[in-house]
Amino acid sequence: MSQAEPKKKILITDDDKSTTLLLSAIFKDNFQVETAHNSREAILKIHEFQPDLITSDINMPGLEGDDLLPIIRAWKPHIPVLVISGSIDPGIQEKCIDRGASGFIAKPFEKTSLREQVQTVITGEVPAPIISEKIINEVELAICILEREGLITREQSKEEFSNVKCRMKI
Repeated sequence: MSQAEPKKKILITDDDKSTTLLLSAIFKDNFQVETAHNSREAILKIHEFQPDLITSDINMPGLEGDDLLPIIRAWKPHIPVLVISGSIDPGIQEKCIDRGASGFIAKPFEKTSLREQVQTVITGEVPAPIISEKIINEVELAICILEREGLITREQSKEEFSNVKCRMKI
């Protein structure tokens, strides 16, 4: 990476602080890193930080990671999401891919394998999501969080929501 080229941005979302610290340490030399410890915080950071890639755990308090996936895919379809989870549910990987994940890594993971997968996901093209009415309602709630936090105005909120509805396939 040349000096003039800005670092890509990664948002790490996991309620386990030791995991966010570990992932931050792994990526800090090659990427700008921000962390979120729950889905609500992730929504705020997505808006503020504008990441190029999001990593997300599945099991988090409140809105779980697999429920956050379709919101991200509908709201910010260009941002790939890599799920990093210790879940032992046999169908979870397929469920996450179906809900919009660009990849899945099981915990515990090897650093080399993780770095390779991140590089593959961050440089790949993200396919356009299929957006349902249920997803539209979830995205509206996410956008309302930004408005309540004072990060966007009511006018911007309407514009964000309108952009998502325009991408909806019925």
